[in-house]
Amino acid sequence: GRININANRRLKKTYSEKDITRCEICGGTFALSFHHCHKRSWYRSRPELLGEFEQTLLLDAECHDRLEKDRELTKKYFSKLRRKYE
Repeated sequence: GRININANRRLKKTYSEKDITRCEICGGTFALSFHHCHKRSWYRSRPELLGEFEQTLLLDAECHDRLEKDRELTKKYFSKLRRKYE
């Protein structure tokens, strides 16, 4: 819906300004998308956080799939790349 569209617009602008244009883990460029720190259901009561840089990583399809299936790996990369995991 509208919340996701606006969140993606904000994220695209932020990542562009930070010159992050490749997968933050492997440097790939295939099917890039935003991986969120938490599962979508977590954001239902906090929709404003969907578009926050600190809540996301830019990942290619392969890395996104790996992190999606592994919460510990997600925590590891958020701690490393965003310096915090909430």
